[in-house]
Amino acid sequence: MGSFSTRVPVGLSATDFPASGIGVDVQWARSRWNVSGEWGRFVFDFPHLSNAPTLNFGYVELKMIISPRWYAAFRPNFQTDNHAIVGSVQSPTTVFPNRQYYEAAVGFRPDRFQLLKVGYEWAHIENGRVNHDNVFGIQFVTTFNGLSKALR
Repeated sequence: MGSFSTRVPVGLSATDFPASGIGVDVQWARSRWNVSGEWGRFVFDFPHLSNAPTLNFGYVELKMIISPRWYAAFRPNFQTDNHAIVGSVQSPTTVFPNRQYYEAAVGFRPDRFQLLKVGYEWAHIENGRVNHDNVFGIQFVTTFNGLSKALR
């Protein structure tokens, strides 16, 4: 693989591709309820485009602690993009497909080092794409203390 400078079109430099971003991350908890969320916006100013491709994304997660070992959570999230405009011609689709995902899960903690989570995620993706992205998942998350001690 070459460096970034070898991938930039002839006559342009890396400084012709400025980008900027802003984001917010919030959390709130009270009693058995937890709410967290994130929003971000990135703007990529590419040469030869009349408008800058802009990516907006975010999520909100609502979690309820059922007992010390059990919880339930719901999380909608989204990503939206604008249409590229070259000269005065607008692209028929957005830069990336606009999408929304919805996730619901139940989690169980057998002990303080392990988490078993069962959930379902369904998606809505625009731009005519056939949606086969729905997922039923089972996750097991654990901690390996011996590995961190061995690497010291």
